[in-house]
Amino acid sequence: MIFDERPEDISPAQNFFSVISQTFTLLDQRENQGAFTYLDEAYFCLEVVENFNGIGGEIWRHLVHLRSIWVPPSSRRAGWMASTLELLLSYADACGVAIDTVSNPFELSSMGKSIEDNRRIFLGDVGFRYLPNHQDKQHRQRKRLRKLGFRNVKMKSIGSRDRVRKKDCWIFIPSKFDKELLSLIYKTDW
Repeated sequence: MIFDERPEDISPAQNFFSVISQTFTLLDQRENQGAFTYLDEAYFCLEVVENFNGIGGEIWRHLVHLRSIWVPPSSRRAGWMASTLELLLSYADACGVAIDTVSNPFELSSMGKSIEDNRRIFLGDVGFRYLPNHQDKQHRQRKRLRKLGFRNVKMKSIGSRDRVRKKDCWIFIPSKFDKELLSLIYKTDW
């Protein structure tokens, strides 16, 4: 991942990744993204944001993208997704890092019978598909994100506008987020 070498240049994002690595297990790291697990009950992928709606430069120091989160079928209905997100957001708030994400629910293979199976399924996107009741799941996901403190944000390059709309683009802004950067994030137009 992109980070400065000197200790005096530790960014909020670098601090965030350092803090979460004490709670979450890093499963895989490729270029600017890392795949993590929380007690092998929830899996998620975070990515360093190098450009957000044309805002480049130092944005990677302050913004992380939650690419995906998945809970294996055997762990569902136990609150693993909510607790994982709550923990991530508490760390982000403490470090001053914003997290953006898109409400675009998916499913992976339900054939995992072990931790190794589930890790392989998540890391390989095994059985990836959108659900037939995608809009209902999307609505539930939006409600959950809003309840956790995310708010809508414009994202110019989010892929298919048929599947993902403005109401599906979210950002969590920590209490001590860079005010100048925040004004840039909300200044851009659709």
